[in-house]
Amino acid sequence: MFKKTLFSILFVFNSVIVFSQEKTSLASPYNTIYTHLYYLQTDSYKPAKSATTIYGDFSEKEKEDIAKKIKKVIDGTGAYIIMDDLPKENNYIDSATQKHVYYLTDKEPNIYLEKIDSNWYFSRYTINKIDELYNNIYPFWAKHIDNFVSYKLANKTFLSVSIVKYIASFLLILFSFFLYFLLKKIFFFITKKLTKRNVLKSISEEILYEISKAIALVLSFMFLSKAIPSIQLPLKFSILLVLISSILTIFFIAYLLNNLFKLVLSYFEKIADKTETKFDNQLLPILKTLGNFTIYFIAILYVLKELDINITAILAGLSIGGLAIALASKDTVQNIIGSLNIFLDRPFEIGDYIKIDGAEGVIEEVGLRATRIRTLDQSLAYVPNGILSNMTIDNFGLRIYRRWKTTFGLEYSTSPEKIKIFVSKTIEILNDNNNTLNDKTLVYFTNMGESTLDIYLSVFFDVKTFQEDLDCKQTLLLKILAMANENNIEFAFPSRTIYKK
Repeated sequence: MFKKTLFSILFVFNSVIVFSQEKTSLASPYNTIYTHLYYLQTDSYKPAKSATTIYGDFSEKEKEDIAKKIKKVIDGTGAYIIMDDLPKENNYIDSATQKHVYYLTDKEPNIYLEKIDSNWYFSRYTINKIDELYNNIYPFWAKHIDNFVSYKLANKTFLSVSIVKYIASFLLILFSFFLYFLLKKIFFFITKKLTKRNVLKSISEEILYEISKAIALVLSFMFLSKAIPSIQLPLKFSILLVLISSILTIFFIAYLLNNLFKLVLSYFEKIADKTETKFDNQLLPILKTLGNFTIYFIAILYVLKELDINITAILAGLSIGGLAIALASKDTVQNIIGSLNIFLDRPFEIGDYIKIDGAEGVIEEVGLRATRIRTLDQSLAYVPNGILSNMTIDNFGLRIYRRWKTTFGLEYSTSPEKIKIFVSKTIEILNDNNNTLNDKTLVYFTNMGESTLDIYLSVFFDVKTFQEDLDCKQTLLLKILAMANENNIEFAFPSRTIYKK
């Protein structure tokens, strides 16, 4: 089917379907379609002969009108009839229904032939349905355009196409642009009004503008797809334009859904920021990636369907080839599984300070493939989730308290009385701080080093972030330093005494 579509595209500017000169006959689906289409071409226009393909108790005028509408419906659906593919046997049987019927195109299954007595005609069902099919494809103003194209300036052509058709095409494109800008402004105004309600008022205007633009694009191209057939351009060129418009409409629908999905995510992001747990903050980026992939994957499937490509065969091929791809991209699969393990085990959350082999910093984002860590140097470290899930993770963010231990070195000239003062005053400073746990505070004179008298300090802070931890340390160190200066206690620095004989 894809070859048929390509065939129709390659001959865009050829406006006439070429038929071999054969005697009019209704002996097979091939002969009936030949008779119907050949006698509705410009160079061989004899609608009375084309009307012989219509069976029933109708006047000649009514049969001619039905034959014309059937052709316009076929053209309007973008179907291209390749005569060589039509069955030429009189006793043809459809394999699906096991009846003497022939369905002309998958694009419009309501149009088909049936064998009556020894001849093939358009089915009685098709004839009864044709007015509805015609009205679905051609808007109410299509008749006026058709009459205008048929009778005004019809004898003036350029490249075998009526001048008025060029004018009509230009006006149609111009109107589509006008419709797009008008709809964009209308929907942007409406969405802004709707978002003034309490639950939606925090939504950014940028997202609203993108949604309004997407809606306007979808509606404008849907209008264009419906309007193109009414101009009655050359068949192959009309088919190509309808095909392009339909494909663009599909992608604009995907663009609209993507922006609506982004709108929903932005709403849930605000809710996630208010919750105590940060698990939902980790989940939203994954949902965003999966949502975007799903939307555009489905859009591509619909585009392939428009191109008459067998989607079922492609999906079957993907299922078979998926195993080979998974085996070839073992690391990618490992990272996806690793990300699932991280979400299930929850060893850390966004904002936690962690330490692993080769990296240390704050978790910024947990993606589907890798986790992003902001290091102390403010650089970004990307760690594959497959590796990260198998690492030993030291999560400082999950600590109940933050421990600080250090050693102060006093000069050897410091008297025991001053050492006792330094120890007791330091304990007082630590106990007076609101962020320290008094029952876990340890301050002792523990060692006589090479050049210092060592005072060991261990304390736990009741703080949540790394910055609060640093603030506490700074506050305590400044107070300890001031206390030492008040009591004339000197801190030592590495020194060595050499005695000469």
